[in-house]
Amino acid sequence: MDLPLIGTVDLTPSGIFLFFAALVAVGYLVWLIVEARRKAGRAATFEDSPGDELVADPVQDTAPDGDGPER
Repeated sequence: MDLPLIGTVDLTPSGIFLFFAALVAVGYLVWLIVEARRKAGRAATFEDSPGDELVADPVQDTAPDGDGPER
């Protein structure tokens, strides 16, 4: 019996393993994309929020501009 190559289902252990491996890989890629979008959304929310300006480092602002140890 000749079965077409496209559309056949491979129910051997290696075929089932490859199916689940591909499923895990796609799920992982989707998870990475979702987490990156969440992180970008949080960063955008932080940048856009009023009154949350970063305060300058007072030690660095009062340091003389001479020969001294660099941080």
